[in-house]
Amino acid sequence: MTRGRRQRGAAFLDRDGTLIEEREYLRDPEQVVLLPGVGPALRELARAGFGLVCLSNQSGVARGLFDESDVARVNARLERLLAAHDVALDLMLYAPSHPDFPLRAGWDATWRKPETGMYLAAIERLDLEPARSVAIGDAVRDLEAARGAGITRNYLVRSGHPVAPSPEQHAWIEVVDDVPAAVERILA
Repeated sequence: MTRGRRQRGAAFLDRDGTLIEEREYLRDPEQVVLLPGVGPALRELARAGFGLVCLSNQSGVARGLFDESDVARVNARLERLLAAHDVALDLMLYAPSHPDFPLRAGWDATWRKPETGMYLAAIERLDLEPARSVAIGDAVRDLEAARGAGITRNYLVRSGHPVAPSPEQHAWIEVVDDVPAAVERILA
């Protein structure tokens, strides 16, 4: 089957510190708390025609701190909290690996941000156009991965634990307070 020209863009969103409160090695769904304004902001992005894709590094799996079923339970809780704001994610992916720990069968090292694997997989699965997409994250590595996948509108939120971009990175990263501020810039 030959696909036509990709038309739809998406908002590629980091999870921890971007959409939800940062917790070290989050495994308990009851600790999932949406950051202020995230639900309404994502609803506005979806209404503007953006797909919503959540991509997250989850090295706690590789470290043995929790397993993939814990990640699934946390992600399900996030989806329920977003649904209360009439928001549905188009896709959620995560990278369970970490370079200091052995890769397990089925894991792909290129999925761990700042590598581009998760972004490229989402682009392919949803037939997305990177040039029409944006990325929002609380770490420069989130945005390095997005940029490597062809996404040029990149927003670093201060809501997590961001490290300030270098002067060179400021040329392609815009720093904003949080997801609602990024969405305001995107839709302006």
